[in-house]
Amino acid sequence: MGDADKCVHEGIAPAWMAGHDRPVRKRHDASEGRGDSEIAGRGVENDRNNKLLEEESYKMLTESHNEEAPRSRAKIMVVDDDPDLRQALSLRLRANQFETINVCDGYSAIAMAQKEKPHLIILDLGLPAGDGFAVLKNLQQYPALADIPVIVLTARDPEGNEKRTLESGATAFFQKPADNEELLGVIRACLQTGWGWGGAKPC
Repeated sequence: MGDADKCVHEGIAPAWMAGHDRPVRKRHDASEGRGDSEIAGRGVENDRNNKLLEEESYKMLTESHNEEAPRSRAKIMVVDDDPDLRQALSLRLRANQFETINVCDGYSAIAMAQKEKPHLIILDLGLPAGDGFAVLKNLQQYPALADIPVIVLTARDPEGNEKRTLESGATAFFQKPADNEELLGVIRACLQTGWGWGGAKPC
């Protein structure tokens, strides 16, 4: 139905149809005053309904937007004294939608963990200013850091070192060079367990 038809249907003839400068009221069977009241009442009711419809549409749009809003990215701290490895690993993690923090020694690892509160730490064992085992020990001594999952990534032989790192609080052990997909899978699993980011089951 067009605008003119709608207007006539509601009891008001448009000015261009009636040949007047302003809308002309159609006559009703009841008194003119009663017709005006009914028209005014319908107008108020229509305005109210339109307002409710707009509010409901806005609510639905807002809820839909909130449901589709992306989750903030997980923050991963990379602790390694090899600058090339730090850069390569950070680039790989950022390409998979993670934020990264790079640290080069054991002392800085604890200080940065306290400051940044990363969601996960990738830790080398052979570090200056406190090796990886010292970092693991110190992390366990701070309640705010003790629950951060730590994945050890080291060139050291797994024999002996893997068991010791797990007993020291590490979540997983990888020997360099690690398989990228396997490492990412463990990272996602750890984040899913501790923080609710997508992944498989706990590591």
